Amino acid sequence: MDKTYTINELSTITGLTTRTLRNYIKDELLKGDKSTGQWLFSEDNIHSFVSHPSVHPSIQAKNRAIVYDFLGNERKKTNEICTIMDFYISQDEANEIVQNICTHISTSNIENIRFSYECHDQYTRIILSGYAENILYITNMIYQ
Repeated sequence: MDKTYTINELSTITGLTTRTLRNYIKDELLKGDKSTGQWLFSEDNIHSFVSHPSVHPSIQAKNRAIVYDFLGNERKKTNEICTIMDFYISQDEANEIVQNICTHISTSNIENIRFSYECHDQYTRIILSGYAENILYITNMIYQ
């Protein structure tokens, strides 16, 4: 069975709030399955959603906000990293990377991490920002 994502995981992936995602569900721009009592989204649901012309600009704005917020915060009290990674990979490879990142974020007690990604054909951009040790761990996980 294909991996499914909860609305909280989708919020982590897109940078959009769960309320915004629920509005997209109501407007039928985001499709998923609620047969188990909670919303679950397949990788195809997510890809269709983030690629939709009405949604894509919002996600791009959130991606840029991660970088601008990082640059604008001059009062950091810990080591932090913001990284932008561009990959020329298949959709399946991108889904695997995103799934691994989401699993790590949701199963670990990670604080202060921001994550987003966007796919265009075989080009995937991943943006990570947060405490240095967390970003380094996730980056190493991607490259192994």
